[in-house]
Amino acid sequence: MTLPMNWDEWAQHDGTALAARIRNGELTAAELAAQAAAGVAKLNPALSGVVELFEDVISDPGRDGANPDGPFAGLPFLMKDLGPTMKGRLQEMGSLLMRGNRATADTFLTAQMRRAGLNLIGRTTTPEFGVCSSAENPAVYVTRNPWNTDYTTCGSSAGSAAMVAAGVVPIAHATDGGGSIRIPAGVNGNIGLKVSRGVFSIAPAASDLTGLVSIQGCHSRTVRDTAAFVDACRGGAPGEFMPYWTAPEPYTDLIRRDPPRLKIALSHEWGDYRAVPAFVQAL
Repeated sequence: MTLPMNWDEWAQHDGTALAARIRNGELTAAELAAQAAAGVAKLNPALSGVVELFEDVISDPGRDGANPDGPFAGLPFLMKDLGPTMKGRLQEMGSLLMRGNRATADTFLTAQMRRAGLNLIGRTTTPEFGVCSSAENPAVYVTRNPWNTDYTTCGSSAGSAAMVAAGVVPIAHATDGGGSIRIPAGVNGNIGLKVSRGVFSIAPAASDLTGLVSIQGCHSRTVRDTAAFVDACRGGAPGEFMPYWTAPEPYTDLIRRDPPRLKIALSHEWGDYRAVPAFVQAL
């Protein structure tokens, strides 16, 4: 397939813009999936951010249920190899122990992503079980920062961060228990939001080993893509108990207006630990 865009044009689009072009008939979901796959082929040898691409849904975006009428209209999307499962696909969690672990069903959030029109085309790297701050296990893979491959992406949403920052995809799945969305977002220059508990479903079985503390989300390059992802994928499964308050308004509405004056609490001392003076000065 001839790719519809050159690299610069592709990397300048966010997911919202690409979805609009699909709806307008300018591009197809299959063309975008091929474009993303070409980006992986071009950059993954140096970055090692993608574990596996699913060739069947690259050639046929509707195969696993990506909804062409959803807000993302078949946009290619990479899944961190931890958290929501994909029916029939491997989920190895960055661990040799989990090699060959294959999911038997989609989790509810996976189904929400597909209904939103996201075409889940592959898996991205993570440190073992997401408990480390960078994906640097030579026995599995070493994920490198696209801005400078001598540096780390941090983690644990390492591969997703690298692929978004490099321009391979405009948005990718991420999770965050103790900074695993936010830290690599800062290190790679992406948008990384950890939403409150109760925004995204953890059904069934808490989605993964850390589902009660780890929040699902995404890495993107624009605030509107992150807002659209939250709005399209949020909500509990039927009967799921979610005793948390969440903003009733769509995020896509909230980002269109300035908030009132806010107070932000900061602590630069925690027991015997203190922030370095440069951080305190910046704050």
